[in-house]
Amino acid sequence: MNGIHDHGVCESIRQCPNNRVIGENTPKDKDRRVDTETGLSILGIANDNQYRIDCCGFVKEWKFYAKTNTGELRLQVWRPGTSPSYSLVGENIVNVANAELDTTVTKSIANSADWIAVQNGDILGWYTPGSPMVTYDNGQQVRRVTGSVSSPYDWVDVPQTTGRDYGLHAVLSPGNSPSITNLATTLTLNYNDDVATNTLVITLTVSDAVISDTLTTTMTTSTAYFTFSSTTYASAGDFVTCEVTGASTPADANTKYFIKFISGTAEYGIFVKDQPGLEYDTANLYNLVIECTDTKDEDTKGFTVYITRNQQPSFDNLQTGLITTSTTNTIDYESFTDKTADITVTVSDGQESDSELIQITVTNVNEAPVFIQNSYSISGNEGLAGSIIGIPSFEVNDPDADALLYSIDCTEFSIGASTGQISLAADYDTDAASITTSTTIQCNVNVSDGVLQDTATLQVTLSNINDNTPIFSKDNYAFYANANDNIGKILTGDVLAATDGDAGVYGTTTFSLDQTGLGKNYFEVSDSGDIYLIQSLNPDFYAGTALSFTATVTDSEGLTDTAGIAVIVSEYTTTTPSTTTDRFNYVLEDSKNVAWFTFLMLILLALLGLLLFWILTGVNWTKLLGACKRRPKRKWKWNPMVERDPGRRLPPPPPPPKPQYIPPPTPPKIKPSGIKWEYWTDQDFSTGNLG
Repeated sequence: MNGIHDHGVCESIRQCPNNRVIGENTPKDKDRRVDTETGLSILGIANDNQYRIDCCGFVKEWKFYAKTNTGELRLQVWRPGTSPSYSLVGENIVNVANAELDTTVTKSIANSADWIAVQNGDILGWYTPGSPMVTYDNGQQVRRVTGSVSSPYDWVDVPQTTGRDYGLHAVLSPGNSPSITNLATTLTLNYNDDVATNTLVITLTVSDAVISDTLTTTMTTSTAYFTFSSTTYASAGDFVTCEVTGASTPADANTKYFIKFISGTAEYGIFVKDQPGLEYDTANLYNLVIECTDTKDEDTKGFTVYITRNQQPSFDNLQTGLITTSTTNTIDYESFTDKTADITVTVSDGQESDSELIQITVTNVNEAPVFIQNSYSISGNEGLAGSIIGIPSFEVNDPDADALLYSIDCTEFSIGASTGQISLAADYDTDAASITTSTTIQCNVNVSDGVLQDTATLQVTLSNINDNTPIFSKDNYAFYANANDNIGKILTGDVLAATDGDAGVYGTTTFSLDQTGLGKNYFEVSDSGDIYLIQSLNPDFYAGTALSFTATVTDSEGLTDTAGIAVIVSEYTTTTPSTTTDRFNYVLEDSKNVAWFTFLMLILLALLGLLLFWILTGVNWTKLLGACKRRPKRKWKWNPMVERDPGRRLPPPPPPPKPQYIPPPTPPKIKPSGIKWEYWTDQDFSTGNLG
């Protein structure tokens, strides 16, 4: 008799030597890199067949070098079938901990029932549900695919990946030889020649340390007097049902007794038939003959059964007896039309019987309301106190159909006592907590009929919405430009700034300019709020011009705010003071004042030169002042006769008396500090105050 390995192909292939290594002998030598793909399946179809099994045995241990990542690793054996299909032979699931990183990890399979039975041609593989941790170095070609693969799988169509020599191997075992544990090399049994056919000689006990092996037991013999059955024994854990059938029916139909095994024992007992019809007055005793035989010899004994007179039955425990409800049908007051039930209790000894009527009245009791589900969920948006989230799909079963009241234990929400409607109990702003997507709050909801209650969980998800409008920090902004500034020049002055109360994507804002009133777009605005030139201002605008247009700030959902923009065009670029303290400009800092100031100085120099000339030449100031006085205008009357006759002309008037000499007054000395200059500053231009 012998035991054979389960795989028929192994009958002609050598058995694996103990501790046979398949794969990389020294995993530490391949510790340079790890794969980066999550959920990676690998089959070791290598050029040198180093991951291919060449014998028959079992995988009892795995070794590999782990690096970088921890987690689950599924170590597998695949068997080629009908091309291009491969079938998964077995799988050992292990976990890699932090302490095992940067070491050669050894995973021994302690339970032989979990050893993977392998044969010639099987190939090692593995699957990492998370991030890979088995290391590799430059080397062989393998098949790699992202994701878990099912068996069978077409590995042939998976492209080969070059430069992958993984630091992993499997350690094989030849398994254990099966043995017969209760049979010596030679066993002698003595039997008489009258032994009946099919007498059991011995039951064999067979075993194999490798639980996954399937054992087949056979017997060879040179005699025909013995036979062997490999299917009539039961191994541990199996259940066997035996049925005993009588060989013949008793000839006497009036036989009221029979013999059978006493339940739970190996002993025979004498039993009376069901409904035997015993009558004391007809027969009060029975003489039985009991015979025992082994088909060779027999023995016979007598047995007498005495019958006693039957007594009328009676109830003796109705006052203290226990009547229970059905195990299959429920007593439900609400479903009963008649609230009382009449029960007839009968007792019988097989010949006589007695009955009694019991009336049971069913009374109603309060039954608790019950949620159909253990948990519910609902979704809504952030908002102000009182905002309605909705009504969850509560399903409550109350057999009494009582009015139900709901309550909730979360302070963030309120619930309609009779409707179950969920509302915000207080303002809930996800932006305040910088929650950019949604937040989930777990609550307990209670339903009560006023006395009894039930509880279920409610998961409320509140989403972040765009509930804030972006706002400029100022209503108006002022900038300064020179007509000759280059394209790309950032204007001095203010910087656009805006705020948005929303967090995340809804808080993202962009600036834009509306320059429709200017005829064309001269400016653009950056994300940081700086305004810069995209079109030259010369010759369209000159110094002193104020350009007005509108800036708009927009968030990701289209909510906007606007502000006024004023750009003052000056001859020279105005530099924004580095401090917030204003100052007066000097007169000559403005080119407009230089023009009229130069003209005024020329006139003043001319007057001073004339005055100096008069002083040096001794001009008669009295005569000069007299000439400057206003004289009455002389009236002339035209006479044509006088014009025609020169002789008739009037004589010229006498000369005026010679004026007396009056010395000229000394001119007043004027200090420069007494001169008041009128000028305009850039600030006057920006505010329009040119008075």
